[in-house]
Amino acid sequence: MDDGILLAHDDDWPALHRQWRDQQRQAVNGITPEEAREHERKRALTIDPTTLEGRDVPPRRWLVPNLIPRGAVTLLSGDGGVGKSLLAMQLMTAGALAARAEGEQEPEKWLGMKLAPFRSLGFFCEDDAEELHRRQDAINAHYGCRFADLGATRWMERVSEDNVMLQFGYDSSAAPVLRPAFGELAEMVRAHQAELIVIDTLADVFGGNENERGQVRNFIAAIRKLAQINDGAVLLMAHPSQHGIASGSGYSGSTGWNNSVRSRLYLTRPKACEAEDEPDRRELRGMKANYAASGGKFTLRWQAGVFVREADEGWNAVTAIEQRNLAKKFAELVAIATVRGLDLSPNPSTVYAPNVVAALPEAAGLKAKALVKAMHDALREGLVRVVEKGSPSKRRQRVVPGEQAV
Repeated sequence: MDDGILLAHDDDWPALHRQWRDQQRQAVNGITPEEAREHERKRALTIDPTTLEGRDVPPRRWLVPNLIPRGAVTLLSGDGGVGKSLLAMQLMTAGALAARAEGEQEPEKWLGMKLAPFRSLGFFCEDDAEELHRRQDAINAHYGCRFADLGATRWMERVSEDNVMLQFGYDSSAAPVLRPAFGELAEMVRAHQAELIVIDTLADVFGGNENERGQVRNFIAAIRKLAQINDGAVLLMAHPSQHGIASGSGYSGSTGWNNSVRSRLYLTRPKACEAEDEPDRRELRGMKANYAASGGKFTLRWQAGVFVREADEGWNAVTAIEQRNLAKKFAELVAIATVRGLDLSPNPSTVYAPNVVAALPEAAGLKAKALVKAMHDALREGLVRVVEKGSPSKRRQRVVPGEQAV
């Protein structure tokens, strides 16, 4: 046939008619059928808010309440060896066991939080099968379960594989290219019906410049599609930059990472002065939460091969607000002490800042122990800074108000 439509049996007529319609649209509009369908899809995304009148507001969907939202990417950053992968595997295990026990007992907990059941898939680029086996054995002992109970979990062991999922060229105007690793992961997400997808780590799967915001946004948009396959969530592991570690922000390269994800968590060790006394202690901080209150913190402790949460801390809006207010109060006390010529050290000493400011009349009975945490929060928020003072031979670190730092 001259118009390119192939002859077919009568029962193929609907397909032939669609082909003919697409060809006519192409001839009239000068665009391909694929372009026409994409235009129709985008036009359907336009929302008339008046149509929402009288409709119920949909509830927020969470995989982990207030921490990991569904349909989005959550970034979990932390220095190498701090325990990101272990924490993620504990989460995968809790989801699997909740699925096993559904309707029979209390939902399983992750760091003290009750979870609904979910299926999970880990894309592990740094740990081989033997290391995953050893790590899971300790987790099983913690939860009192067997490997046979983990049917809702799958691991993709990707050490030494080509794991780049989105490749960017040197020409910034060129479109990024999806690599086979993305398709392999997407296929397994569908096959296993995984709701939680753990990708460990960002450095292995991102084929671009982490300081280029456009590339960062394109990458997160692509990875988010994995979360949307089963209305699940992607937990993306990342290593912070040296600046991110020093500042306490946990940033990895461009701030575009923070801006592009809907939730960002930071797993870190305590400040050096505390870490020496408590090497097994960690802090899980909420650095960004588009759908909940940010600023919360869990104090964790590594014991018997797993992380457990200290019982005296919670993760809610009240805790976050209280911590923020106490950090502000600490900054005010630092300003008062500085005006009075008092030395304030960030390290335990005779002029340890929390002890000095706690003795001020304006501290109104605040305890030095509470002000230790407040100091670290204030440093992280930039409310106060640490500078070096004194002669070259006797340099000393001092805590000063934020605006005095140079």
